[in-house]
Amino acid sequence: RTRAATMKGDRATIELEGALPASSEWSSVEEAVRSELKTPRAVRIELVPRSEWDRHPSERSGLVPLSPTVDPVRVLVIEGVDRCPCGGTHLRSTGEIGPMELVPPVPQAAGVGIGLRLLGVSDHSTRVTP
Repeated sequence: RTRAATMKGDRATIELEGALPASSEWSSVEEAVRSELKTPRAVRIELVPRSEWDRHPSERSGLVPLSPTVDPVRVLVIEGVDRCPCGGTHLRSTGEIGPMELVPPVPQAAGVGIGLRLLGVSDHSTRVTP
């Protein structure tokens, strides 16, 4: 499950719960991500009442801490893939991500950090559709 996610410039880091994958597993992870990104999926924002989110948080992102004052919860939905709270700027489709590379995972205090780098841009905002 996701503990945190950040994006700055052309790089992003996702902190996940769990153990560091074995180096022999990393190429399989990269291939799975590339395969998933071949099919563009719609991305949308939903506003969910806090009481509903607290009763039914996303399995994957249940570790993302939310301030008690957040209500409604702004939820990013990637059709058929994911649903998580996020207050950031997002694409309208995963097809807008474009070329990128995954950065090998590194241990974090409470899990593992996986990075990605967008190729051919200096700032992720150039890929955001207004």
